[in-house]
This record gives sequence, C-alpha cells and structure tokens, in this order.
Amino acid sequence: MSCGLFEVSDFTVESDALKRRIELTTEQIFAVAIDSHLLMAVERKAFVLALRKKGISTPLLKTKIGTDFPDANFRKGCWEFAEEKIDRMFMHGDLTSYQSRNLIIDQFGGAISITIDPVVTWGIGVSGLKEWEDEAIAIVIAIYVFKIPLEDLRIQYLLDISQNREFFEKLFTAVRQADDRYYDECIAA
Repeated sequence: MSCGLFEVSDFTVESDALKRRIELTTEQIFAVAIDSHLLMAVERKAFVLALRKKGISTPLLKTKIGTDFPDANFRKGCWEFAEEKIDRMFMHGDLTSYQSRNLIIDQFGGAISITIDPVVTWGIGVSGLKEWEDEAIAIVIAIYVFKIPLEDLRIQYLLDISQNREFFEKLFTAVRQADDRYYDECIAA
C-alpha cells in the first residue's frame, strides 16, 4: 500500500488527481477486507463510495469500488443509497447514518460525518455491503484520507454510536497488518 498523503488543503480543490488518490486508498482497503475474508456477503464484490462536503449538494467523489454488483437493480440501489445516507445524516444533524436508520423504509447505516477543521465537515457514504461493513469501511477511509489517528475521540465516538467496534477492529487490524508503514506514514505526515 502507498499512502499518497492527503492534506486538508487538498480538499479545497476538486482535482482528478485527488479523486484518484481517494479511489486508490479505498480500493486498497476493500482489497484487504476481501483477502482477509472479513465480509459476510461474499457475493458482494463492489460498493459505491460518495464523499461530500456538508452544505454542498454535489459530491466531490461518487464512484464504484470493486469489481461488480450482483445485478443492475442492486447497483442502482447502491448508487442512490450512498448519497441518501449522507443526505439523511446531514439533515438530522447526526454523526452517522446509523442514528437515523429505519430498515422498514430501506434507510441503512453506512455513512459517517467527520469534521476536519472548525468549519469543514465531510460525509463519507458507502453502500453495497452489509450496513456495518459499509460503515466500518467509511471509518477506515476517514482515518486514512483525513489522517485521523485511531485513538482520536471522533473515531471512538463514531464506533460507540454505531455499535460497530468489533467488525471495525477486525477490518482495521487487517488493513494495518497489510502494511503498518502505510498507516504510520499517513498519520505522521
């Protein structure tokens, strides 16, 4: 894995290079999850990632990560849900879409909100896996993309809210074991 080192200032410019670095980081995290046999729905080989700044209606990035979806309807749903989770989370003022999930009307967890400075909050939405897998991947993305240490209270609070610590720890441990230097370089930079 190679870090690509993200700076907060990178997110003020919507460059193709920045988007590609986020995609590559996310693809590497997903590859570790698959290779480590951590995912419950093994037939799901892809998800949609959406990254959007609070207060902005269009995402900085919305892309498919992985190989393919089980079918076209599932793909369409994932494409819509990744942003719906962010919309709902921001609308309710929540830190995670798990807080406003309603399985009866197909509203799932899988998006997180992360404030990286006093005035900039990002939503990371993942859709395509089980909701706890979506959310854990979103948290790992936040750690690597925004260089937030695991011990940071923002990360710990997200894990407490979503009650997702066990799966997250398995995923994060697998990602760290894939290359400890990757994490250390990202956080230290």
